Amino acid sequence: MSILHHDVEKARLTIRNLTTKMILSSLGLRGRFATFAVLVCTLLAMFPCAAQPVGVRITEDAEFVQLTTSNYEFHLTKEGFRYSVHCIDSVREPVAAHASSGLEFGGGHAVETTVQSTNERGAVFQVRNTAGARALVRLRCEEHFLRMSVEPDEAGRIVARTGGMGPTFGLADHAAPTDSRVSRNTTELTGYSNENLGSGRPVTARLVSNFVISPGRGVAVVNLEPRRKIVRVDADECAQGTVAGASMPDLYYFFGSPEEIYRGFLEVRNRHGYRVFPPKYAMFGVGWEAWGALAWETNEKTVREDVNRYLKSGYPLSWMVIGSGFWPRADPSLHATTSFGMWDKNLYPTATGLIGEFRQKGLKVLVGLRIAFIVDGPFAEAGVKGGFFIEEGGQPKSSRSPSPKSRFTCWTPTSPTPSAGMWISVSGGWTTG
Repeated sequence: MSILHHDVEKARLTIRNLTTKMILSSLGLRGRFATFAVLVCTLLAMFPCAAQPVGVRITEDAEFVQLTTSNYEFHLTKEGFRYSVHCIDSVREPVAAHASSGLEFGGGHAVETTVQSTNERGAVFQVRNTAGARALVRLRCEEHFLRMSVEPDEAGRIVARTGGMGPTFGLADHAAPTDSRVSRNTTELTGYSNENLGSGRPVTARLVSNFVISPGRGVAVVNLEPRRKIVRVDADECAQGTVAGASMPDLYYFFGSPEEIYRGFLEVRNRHGYRVFPPKYAMFGVGWEAWGALAWETNEKTVREDVNRYLKSGYPLSWMVIGSGFWPRADPSLHATTSFGMWDKNLYPTATGLIGEFRQKGLKVLVGLRIAFIVDGPFAEAGVKGGFFIEEGGQPKSSRSPSPKSRFTCWTPTSPTPSAGMWISVSGGWTTG
């Protein structure tokens, strides 16, 4: 057995000793040169700490490869690219390898693995499958998580899997018993399978996540795939994948206590642009919503009177929402929040003044809007010219409004485009009426 041990401690000690000697020598220099030398040496001492590798011990023989850090182990059987993961803790049970194959791509399952390279952060493998297709698999180790990237020769379905890791939890709305096709009465995930996970019907899932955690084993997994995903969680399998893609670059395994796992997940989300911001604490307070108080029949007078009634009664309101009945009533096609902030001038003659009045009283004022634009509305043309809508065949993709009052065709902004969000925030002056 050969051992490839990447240990940076010796190099760090060498730099530290060199730094000390330079600082001592600098004391004999004059004035500003001594200060400069100390500053340079301090930066040199800091640099290796900032770029310090996690320190991976890699062992390899003809059949196996193992990557070991101070917090976890990744054990790979070359035949079938079958891998197990283990949070290093005397009480943690490892997640076993899949019984047959740990990777699916190119219309086949992995059968053969070759180590291409290793370094202080991880390893690169070439994998061949039953169809003769090949893929590069890159592993990068960090303190409490491991990143796996799969790059097949050709685009298509990609799935990585271990054995079962239950009991498991996660999946946001998909874990709730809302799917009529599946009989579920628990948030524990064993038995869950979805080859096309995302939002929309037949499952009403607005909070979509494919994050799966096993607190007892100290392991979690997520495939950071912005499109449709594959998730299977069973007694003998935990699989995550991409329905169709040129690669699966961001499959992560996390290790440690739940606190360490979620801290790592937060770091990864922020790295990849799925940023997490502090909550808007005002929204945790008591609020007022027009639908619950007045249903569809709202107007400036009834809103003002009803909110003021609660304030005079001593309710500590910190926010209010006008989310129904504010749209222009003369045109039936505008009878929904897809009218995108247009006010009925007869019912809300001074919408700006109404909003300002309650802001002065310390309330956050929200207007209910759907993230869609009616195709013949006043803002749609500018959105088409800017390329801000989801497209299909080079044209804005149409969908039907889900409004219970009326259904009509609308276009939806494309979320990955920052300029689309900026355009929405400033278009038409709709926020103030």
